[in-house]
Amino acid sequence: QITIPIVLFFSTLFVNTFLDLKTRLHKGYLINKFILIILVIWFLINPFLVVDYFLKFSFHFTNTFLLVALAVTFFNSIYLAFKKFRPAYFYLAAWVLLLLASVLRLLQTASILPANPLVQSSVQIGVSFTMVLLSLGLADKLNFLKNQLQKAKDELEDKVIERTKELNESLVEVKKLKENQDGDYFLNTLLIE
Repeated sequence: QITIPIVLFFSTLFVNTFLDLKTRLHKGYLINKFILIILVIWFLINPFLVVDYFLKFSFHFTNTFLLVALAVTFFNSIYLAFKKFRPAYFYLAAWVLLLLASVLRLLQTASILPANPLVQSSVQIGVSFTMVLLSLGLADKLNFLKNQLQKAKDELEDKVIERTKELNESLVEVKKLKENQDGDYFLNTLLIE
């Protein structure tokens, strides 16, 4: 009963950063923050629920909360995919693959599909492909951030060049004014003498 809240806690942290919920979908970020708080509280009180009634409650609560948290994450990623946020595509593809693999395994467990090595290993295969897709998504996100950084650097360099040019033009103008002022001062001193 402790494993699921721990995995869900770290998965939620990952989703917050991978999908950049804090800046791209703040309401989703706040919901995930609430989920994290509930998970910490649940993790702290769960070891004390040793009575049989509380163990059943713990089991049902954990499973229900898991489904709610996964649904929230899934809808957040769908929303961000519609907003054309590239990491959301990778995230959705990874989770759909894992969901399909899990469904295959459940169908085999229910004796709807025949038992064969591929179906029996479908969850492990699904997890492997999920990790590959999420890794590709992280690499894509890093490349995107690298390109944004380079673009910002180029824009900053252009601004520095433009500002330096403006300062040089101002300096030339100030020098001209200074020369005119010096000439006027010289003429004024000649006239006074």
